[in-house]
Amino acid sequence: NYVKRCVGVPGDSLAIKDGIVYIDGKILQLPERAKPQFSYTVTTDGSTFDPTYLQSELNITDQVIQIAQETFLFRALTEESANRLKNNPIVKSVVRNISKEIEPGIFPQTNKWNQDNMGPIYIPQKGKTVALNLETLAFYKRIISVYEKKDLQVNGNEIRINGKVATSYTFDQDYYWMMGDNRHNSEDSRYWGYVPADHIVGKPIFIWMSWDTHGKGLNKIRWDRVFTTV
Repeated sequence: NYVKRCVGVPGDSLAIKDGIVYIDGKILQLPERAKPQFSYTVTTDGSTFDPTYLQSELNITDQVIQIAQETFLFRALTEESANRLKNNPIVKSVVRNISKEIEPGIFPQTNKWNQDNMGPIYIPQKGKTVALNLETLAFYKRIISVYEKKDLQVNGNEIRINGKVATSYTFDQDYYWMMGDNRHNSEDSRYWGYVPADHIVGKPIFIWMSWDTHGKGLNKIRWDRVFTTV
């Protein structure tokens, strides 16, 4: 089981541009409590960061890697924390990392996309019909053959569903697009595609435990997050 945020619902057209999610051409408006995190490259005057400062002031949840004397990779920072980091006197620059290289593993594994730039993608809606050809089949192949259990056969340019030639397909159920808030460290719909309605088992209500892997003793527990609502 995974816990991810739903960023696209049935019928939406979703695209990601430089890490920002767009729905039907408009920037997705997230709830106030949602705090997406991205990786950043930070340069300093040669000084290093106090671990206590990173935890208490920036709410760091992922590892900070020093890749050179003056250069650090922050694997997960909210925009708020990144802006706060810019005001640190030892910091010279804070740059959000944006993927530029093609990632073969990005859904549907046939396009020249990456985790920060992909789409537009139509999110299937129950009862809606889409054109079906060899190009669009890459998006819907798993839906047809696995989630909706149809006999799908492809012979050359011909597509057959349950033995009949098919040039379109009508969806049996709704689908959703899920993404983790830690955008550069999340296995989500960008890799495995649509989530069928019958795969959704529930909605998280509150956080009962949160660990800081870099903390020690009782400080490993993020007390400010325990029993807070999601």
